[in-house]
Order: sequence, then C-alpha cells, then structure tokens
Amino acid sequence: MSPRRAPGESRAAILEAARTQFAEVGYQHATIRRIARVAGVDPALVIQYFGSKDDLLAASLQMPVDIAALTAGIEDHPDLGTELVRRALAIWESPPVRAALLGMLRTGMSHQRAGDVLSALLQRSVLGVVQRYATGEDATFRAALVGAQMAGLAMGRLALHVPELAEASIEQLANAVGPTVTRYLTGDLAGAHPPRPRS
Repeated sequence: MSPRRAPGESRAAILEAARTQFAEVGYQHATIRRIARVAGVDPALVIQYFGSKDDLLAASLQMPVDIAALTAGIEDHPDLGTELVRRALAIWESPPVRAALLGMLRTGMSHQRAGDVLSALLQRSVLGVVQRYATGEDATFRAALVGAQMAGLAMGRLALHVPELAEASIEQLANAVGPTVTRYLTGDLAGAHPPRPRS
C-alpha cells in the first residue's frame, strides 16, 4: 500500500499527470479517469480539487514565470529587447521552468480548446505586461510581435531542439534576437499597420 499523501502532494501529482497527458494524448483524449490513474489518485479527488477537465486544463497552463518581475527595470537598458531576451533565456535554463514551459507549449498545441486557453493566458499574463514597454498607439500589435518572436525561440530551443538554437549561448541568442525585439517594441515597423480592433 502506497504511503498517504498530503493534500498538496496529491494536487501537484494531478497537475503533473494532467500536463503529461494533455501533451502526450491531447486534450480530447486525456480523460479525468486516465489522469487520475497516472497521478495515482481516485478520479473523485481530481474533481474535488479542480471541478472539471476545463478547469484542470486552465490550472495546468499557469505561467511558470512572473512576467512583471522578469521585466522589472528593463526600460533602463539601452537595448531593452536584448535584455528581455537575455533574462528570458536565463530563466528558461532552470529545469523546473523549462519543464513547465515545455508542458505549456505541448499542451497548447494538443487541441483547439487547449490552444484557446493558452492564448488567453498569454494575452493576459505576457502581452499585457510587454506592451507597457512598446511605443505608439499600436502597442498591442507590437507586444504580439514580441510574443510570437519569443514563442518561436522557445519552441526551437526547448521543444524542437534545433541544434543551432539549442547549442547557442544565452549571449549569442540575446545579441542576435534582441535587436529585433527592440525594433518590434520601439522602432520603425516599415509601414506595417496593425489590424483594426474587432467591433
């Protein structure tokens, strides 16, 4: 008989199992019963802690990084994009953060519903902070460009292990990608116009 878990340990085990299942078999096929079996708990406990599979999905997609803390004081740097990329890459080196980000990316790509939840999370917790550093009336558009650039870098370095990205140093990538991020935030977008807000 396995030792009795503390409530916090059971909750953590369920979240870990959910991230694994959402990433491996997709949102549609990751049932509460299957997640409970992987976590080693009764399915009723999953419902008790999270209420529904949708709520469990939302909980499993929580951002593992405090974006406000990550960007604090970044406006004082002469090339804020390079500093932003440098800080993000440094945090990604932490195994717990790396694992959580990978789980988020894989889960978000597993099903349309998961993608919608991840998109809303990124809009709320990432782009909402990043756009504070963007200039002009198109700050939301600029922040979205930064988000796309950073998501692509994360996919290439962490998920796909593209050799040129995975093996590059933090400074190499920061110096290569950072100026583009700075241009997205404060520079000339070469005549690009953001889409009009939905009415």
